Amino acid sequence: MAEAESSIFLMLPLLLLCCLLPMLMRGGMGGRPLEAAKEFDIWIVPLKIGEVFDTIVREVENWRGKALIEPQKTPLPFFKLGKETGKRFEVSQSIPPRLLRVMDRQEGEMVFELTEIEGGGTSVKVSFSPPAKPRIQTLKAQFPAKIMTGWRSCPFCGKPILPDYNLCPYCGQRLRVTGGNQNEKV
Repeated sequence: MAEAESSIFLMLPLLLLCCLLPMLMRGGMGGRPLEAAKEFDIWIVPLKIGEVFDTIVREVENWRGKALIEPQKTPLPFFKLGKETGKRFEVSQSIPPRLLRVMDRQEGEMVFELTEIEGGGTSVKVSFSPPAKPRIQTLKAQFPAKIMTGWRSCPFCGKPILPDYNLCPYCGQRLRVTGGNQNEKV
């Protein structure tokens, strides 16, 4: 009888490990994949679209270089759990100078969409997972700010648009100008 009780206590850690292993493989105790939530940021810079695209590509290369130097962090250092930690910041899609899609195994996917705007400059829209937010904010701070004159705000998303726009280039809402600079839903 005592032998049966001791074997149960020996099996308990193995059962616990079997229960926790799937959670660790999904990315931690939360069990939530990195792509569950997306955040967006939009900014306008007074540079040509090609210059902005090249700057973002160079920054992704810098991220990749730094990731090779930094030690890799895993939930449990003695378990690799089948994940490749060496490949970070891989470009999964590139359509110069309009789109750059970057995949990072730790921070999730980052998608940069660039649009030339009237009056000069480039609009940068980026979608990313929450762990990448500090990285995106640092990138955004590297660009000069665009000082806009003669612009108004979209009544739907609040982003700056030119007065003669019929569609908001950021949220895609249809705009109708009635008597001056007032907007109404169509």
